[in-house]
Amino acid sequence: METGGSLSVLFVCTHGPLQGRTFKLDGGPLFIFGRYSRAHFDLSDDPAISHLHFIVDVSDNHVRIADLGSTNGLMVNLQRFGRRSGATKGGFIDIKHGDAILAGSSLLRLVVNNAPLPIPSRTLTTTRIVSASREAGDGSIGLTTIMRREDEEKLFNSPEKIALGQSPELLPVISGYTILSYIGGSEATGIFKAIKDDSGATVAVKILRSSLASGKRTAMLQLFNREKNVMRRLHHSNIIRYMGEGLTANNPYFAMEYAGGGNLAELIAREEKKGLALDRSIPLFIQLLEAVIHMHDAFLVHRDIRPRNILLDPRRGGGMAVKLSNPKFACCFSNHKEGDFPPINHAAETPAYMAPEQLSNLTMAIPQSDVFSCAAVFFELLTGTTAYDSPESDHTAARPVRRIRPINSVHPDLDPRLKEIIDRALSFNPENRQADAREFLDTLRESLS
Repeated sequence: METGGSLSVLFVCTHGPLQGRTFKLDGGPLFIFGRYSRAHFDLSDDPAISHLHFIVDVSDNHVRIADLGSTNGLMVNLQRFGRRSGATKGGFIDIKHGDAILAGSSLLRLVVNNAPLPIPSRTLTTTRIVSASREAGDGSIGLTTIMRREDEEKLFNSPEKIALGQSPELLPVISGYTILSYIGGSEATGIFKAIKDDSGATVAVKILRSSLASGKRTAMLQLFNREKNVMRRLHHSNIIRYMGEGLTANNPYFAMEYAGGGNLAELIAREEKKGLALDRSIPLFIQLLEAVIHMHDAFLVHRDIRPRNILLDPRRGGGMAVKLSNPKFACCFSNHKEGDFPPINHAAETPAYMAPEQLSNLTMAIPQSDVFSCAAVFFELLTGTTAYDSPESDHTAARPVRRIRPINSVHPDLDPRLKEIIDRALSFNPENRQADAREFLDTLRESLS
């Protein structure tokens, strides 16, 4: 980039942990940025910045930048440069006034000769950034949406297809978080992968959409708050952990633990409906029961245990950790009158895993219902098919009586002791099932000994 005379060069951080800081490049020509205390510019407030992250050369009426072998590399105007492994480009490249440089979780804009920065009229989409991060196998780098505040609120609140949860490339701006990508959601909510700026932790952020009609929004807000408050109460290694909350563009959000291994439904689908071997399925199922035991010990019934709500997180030493999620339908036992979460007249989203009594009485909340749901999940984990013989569309409150297949009809080689435990947990009458998740686990362990 050529200019007349000497250059006045600034980097202004507009988003991320370093937001609001300005770095003036005087004296040069070379300037090193990183977490190293003796770098020209110490960026240690951003935990995703490397010890020596990048270098800037201001000479010959040009500004150039190069990565210094950082862990996350640089992104200049949505294009990746450098990175310690799998570098797409190396060496110095020219940069110009207004360019956006993403280092770690911080977005820097280049200002030359004190010229005003161009202000985007709408979002700078992140589709290419997410794609570049996936190609490099790097989950820690991302770009917070760049937009004017009025555009942000207009887009975020739009009922059209570009509204939150409908367009993955439009990411919200949340103070204290660097939003990386859209990872899922529903008509009512959007869920985003993010970096928590103060700790560098990878989290999931769930946001309630404001495009819902007022009546529906009230009902969804009740479930949203219930999910958040139940998570705040529970502390167990097999339950997704609550990690903070707030408002963005007048929409409530909460942050929670991120699980990077998908969910149990995806794992079952990868097995092509054949089911998992016992040595793979039982460790996962035991972890699920441990999570449900923790809830039952707190007099809480989950009420929506299904494969998609059972998240998986890769362990460092190998294997998967189970993380039970989405307790928005959870409530206290029906006979526990002084609980903080009274039963609600609201059906869970997937009747295929619900106990018959839940369909006929939506306010019923007994631990035996969770026992049934756990057994239905275990049935599918072992066989690749559901315990009910009718399609999911038939699972309605108007038809609470459905046939439950004995597991040996689809898995004839299963140990008889294990078959007896599963069939008991799937009994139509809740009084014939194990009393709670703890009894279920105790009988399972006895059969395995």
